[in-house]
Amino acid sequence: MNKGNKNSIVNYVLGTILGLAAGVIDVRLGDLLVTAVFVMLATMLLGLLRPERAWRWTVLVAACVPLVQILAHVFLKEHIALSHIQLSFSGFLTGTVGAYAGAFARMGIDLLVLPEKHEPAAKADVTK
Repeated sequence: MNKGNKNSIVNYVLGTILGLAAGVIDVRLGDLLVTAVFVMLATMLLGLLRPERAWRWTVLVAACVPLVQILAHVFLKEHIALSHIQLSFSGFLTGTVGAYAGAFARMGIDLLVLPEKHEPAAKADVTK
């Protein structure tokens, strides 16, 4: 297995752990604002680590929140209102913001640290 695939698997495992942690935070605290901020920070970290196709981190992390809520309701008999489960899908919004903020931050860091790798702005072709 090459290094790229190994790093990718590690990032997916990290994303799954962070998503499950976001779900547990939401079930235990019951505060959607704290959960939304945690989802945003988690996806921002993942977007910074792997900026290509940043939307996948939103799907991975934010989808775990309602999944953990449903599992807690079924197996642990936690009482969770249907409206709370529906509102937990708002994590997709904050997750998208976080993932692309992390990806843009990575792009800025790459431009500042490795400027020779990139073409000058006047010669850059944005249609590629």
